[in-house]
Amino acid sequence: MKKLHGLIAILLSSILYSLVLFDINNCFYLSVPALIVLLVVILKNNIKYNALLVCCAWLPIVVFAHYVWFFYLLNTKLGASTAWSVGLYCALSLLHLLCFILFFCTGLMAWYFANRIACFHRYQAVFFILIFTSSFQAAGLMLMFILDAQGSYNVMSPVIPLSKFFMPSSRLSGDDFIKSADKTYSANTLSEISFLKITKNASHNLNLWASSQNLFHAMQQAPARGVVVTPESFISCPLNREPEFLSFVQQSIGQHQMLMLAGQYESVDGQLFQAVYALTHEGVQYLYLKQHAVPCVERMPRYLRSWRKGCSIFKAEQSFASASSNETVGFCFAETRIIPRVCSDFFLITTVMDLIKWRRTFGKNCIVVVHVNDSWFVEYMRDLIRHVAHMRAWMADINILYVDYGI
Repeated sequence: MKKLHGLIAILLSSILYSLVLFDINNCFYLSVPALIVLLVVILKNNIKYNALLVCCAWLPIVVFAHYVWFFYLLNTKLGASTAWSVGLYCALSLLHLLCFILFFCTGLMAWYFANRIACFHRYQAVFFILIFTSSFQAAGLMLMFILDAQGSYNVMSPVIPLSKFFMPSSRLSGDDFIKSADKTYSANTLSEISFLKITKNASHNLNLWASSQNLFHAMQQAPARGVVVTPESFISCPLNREPEFLSFVQQSIGQHQMLMLAGQYESVDGQLFQAVYALTHEGVQYLYLKQHAVPCVERMPRYLRSWRKGCSIFKAEQSFASASSNETVGFCFAETRIIPRVCSDFFLITTVMDLIKWRRTFGKNCIVVVHVNDSWFVEYMRDLIRHVAHMRAWMADINILYVDYGI
């Protein structure tokens, strides 16, 4: 009977935690009862039953619920059939689940042997918490490795919702932008520089001429010492192959202004990169190439490139390359260090320690500009990754400008 009660409690805990991930802004407080119930049940049962409860009940519910965003991407944005969407959604969810089970069960074995030592037995709750939380990070690393990519997919970690209890309301991560009347642009100020970002009514997926007109109006609206920033993939073509477009946009930039334009870059050997061009009236002053191409979305893993159906579903005919690390970290503009990062570069391979290092190196007058393409995100995923950016800004005590489409 006790085991049945434990199973019911675990199921309730997993449902509560799934609700947290679905609406982190309004339901983050549910993470406390969800995790406390999980901890209490685990500490009252033997090691084998603990593994069974977490691996066969709690984790499958949380992982499969979280990856609904992947089904939405496949079925709604990429136009895959329902059967293929369900199949690939289950495959990715199961892969991540197996990665977690591997590390979690390994940790439980270490916990089991540690409990045989008297001095460790009294700290068994602490050991379980460390094993549980570190398994999210380790599983995320392994998932990216299997998908032929670097970094760690770790947005389900309990650290993320629990941080909401300690964080201030905003830290220049997008929450405190000043909206203009037409909601086309939003602005903020760091030191003596005004940042102006183009949002949802601007030019996503428009042709080059329409994009150049929107950029021209944005530069006109920007203050004399202003930086206009765009979301990821604002221009869907290699800008270094469009000199006339760059020349026209360049002419609209004032003497003390800058445009951080997210587009694409094509190398001499034909490789395509997601990129950010830092433009002034004198031309391109800094070029940032994205270092992390998202598996299956921006490029197919090497061992899946011969899979025609998969390449067709993920539109893999336009495959992006991953750039090596830039030699210089960002650039200086008006005595401010501006460090661009493109979406998964920030979330998957840039660590909090990197952010702390940059703040210590460049001081408070430093800002990380994160260019994000959230046009394909389901709403709960947009909120989740925005909060991750906010959390990292708070943890590293650094300014982060979160530039999305605001859809």
